[in-house]
Amino acid sequence: MSDVPFLQVDNLSKHFRGLKAVDEVTFQVDRGEFLGIIGPNGAGKTTLFNLITGFLKPTSGRIHFRGKDITGMKPHDRVKIGIARTFQVTKPFKKFTAIENVVISALIARKHGKIREHERDFAMEVLEKVNLAHRKDTLAENLPHGEVKKLEIARALATKPELLLLDEPFSGLTGEEVESLQEVIKSIHEDGITVILIEHVLKACMALSERIIVLNYGKIIADGTPQQVCMDRQVIEAYLGKRGLEFASG
Repeated sequence: MSDVPFLQVDNLSKHFRGLKAVDEVTFQVDRGEFLGIIGPNGAGKTTLFNLITGFLKPTSGRIHFRGKDITGMKPHDRVKIGIARTFQVTKPFKKFTAIENVVISALIARKHGKIREHERDFAMEVLEKVNLAHRKDTLAENLPHGEVKKLEIARALATKPELLLLDEPFSGLTGEEVESLQEVIKSIHEDGITVILIEHVLKACMALSERIIVLNYGKIIADGTPQQVCMDRQVIEAYLGKRGLEFASG
C-alpha cells in the first residue's frame, strides 16, 4: 500500500452556474509533505479546500485519502479519519477560554461529551505546541488577533489530524506575529503531520513549503519547488499581468 498516494485529487471541478471556480484540478500529496497553494484572488484556492474537506460537493471528479474514496463523505466524518482544517475567518467559541476551546474540539472529534482529566492534559499539550499555554484561562474574545490564529490551529490539532489544511493563517498579522506563527507551523510539520497551506503572504509560504501549486481561474498553472514556481512566466503574468511580466523580464 506504500505506493498509494496519501491524498489524490482527480479531475476535480466545481461550477457555480457559469463560473468554473475549480476546473479539472489533478494533483497528489505524499504523506509528510508540505504543500503550498498560491494564486491571485478568485483563483479557486478556498473552493478547493472546501471540496477536499467536504464543505462543498464537486461538480465532477474524485478525492481519495489513503486510498479511500472520500468524495461523498461529510465534513465531520473526514475529521474522524484524520483531515482537519482552519478557516480564513476564525470562529472560536468567544465566551470560552482557550483550553475550553481546544477540549470542545477534541470532544467533537471523538463523539462523546464528558470531559475527562486526560483530555484537559491533552489540550494543554496542544496549547503548548502553539505557544498558548500561558493563555489557557483567557477567554477567546480577549485574545489578540495573532493568538486567535494560533488558537484556530490548536482547535484543528485537537482532532489529531494526519492531514492539516491551513487557509491563510498569516492574514492580518504583523511581521513579528508572522514569524512566530511560522515557527509554530514548521514545528507541526516536523511532528509528521502533512500540511497543505493556502497563503497570500508569499514569503512565509515559500519559506515553509517544499512544493508549490499555483492556481489561476480554477486551473493549475504551475507545480514545482518554490524556486521553480517563482521563475515561471505564467505565474509572474498571473500575479503581475503582461506589463508586469515584461518589466520582470526586462
